[in-house]
Amino acid sequence: MSCLLSEKKHNLGEPIILCYGQSTMRKIIQNGKGKFQDETASRFPQEHWPSVDIDIGDVNGDGFVDIIVANTGTKGAQNRLLINDGKGFFSLAPVCSP
Repeated sequence: MSCLLSEKKHNLGEPIILCYGQSTMRKIIQNGKGKFQDETASRFPQEHWPSVDIDIGDVNGDGFVDIIVANTGTKGAQNRLLINDGKGFFSLAPVCSP
């Protein structure tokens, strides 16, 4: 499993750690008291992908940080875009075909 530490607050009030790997992605949030807690279940879609890389940025221009997930392509896994609702909860963007 690999992780990306975001020192920016990203509309959540505290830094976050995003971890990804062959079967899961986790979202760890600093609780403001110097401790981190796993908030994956409440903030991400309940799907599992064989992820090989992630990146963050405001993809849709709404001022909130979104997450781009690069998957291996095995078992039909496609790359995913997770859209931030502005409160730190993410939903899957619709899949578009070329």
